Amino acid sequence: MATVTQQINIPVATGENIYNHATMEELIRKQACDIIQPDVCDYGSLQVVQHAAAMAKSRYMMIAPHNPNAGISTAASVHLCTGIENFEILQHMSRDVDWADEILEYDLTVSDGTIEDVDEPGLGVDFNE
Repeated sequence: MATVTQQINIPVATGENIYNHATMEELIRKQACDIIQPDVCDYGSLQVVQHAAAMAKSRYMMIAPHNPNAGISTAASVHLCTGIENFEILQHMSRDVDWADEILEYDLTVSDGTIEDVDEPGLGVDFNE
């Protein structure tokens, strides 16, 4: 994959199915892509995703977290991305069920391509009971 990445003139993104740090580290060390895409829910924790982003930054690579879920996953991803210098873009899934807004008290509205981060403790998410 590193050979392909170095031979083509378009950015290569991968990593959404990498679930361990050793594999991500190898991908970054070999510069086998231009953009890493760890999944915040599957990769381990927000801290290890931050560590992967720092490793990628040291190789001039960007991060675009994989976020195929909505709700709490998006809240966690938004918080994570606000503190990453080499952040490129966040995948965002629109709500596909009518009751999604009834579960969380968190505004995930996309406006002009952005989601506002909240200034609350933790993820700033409250569950409606």
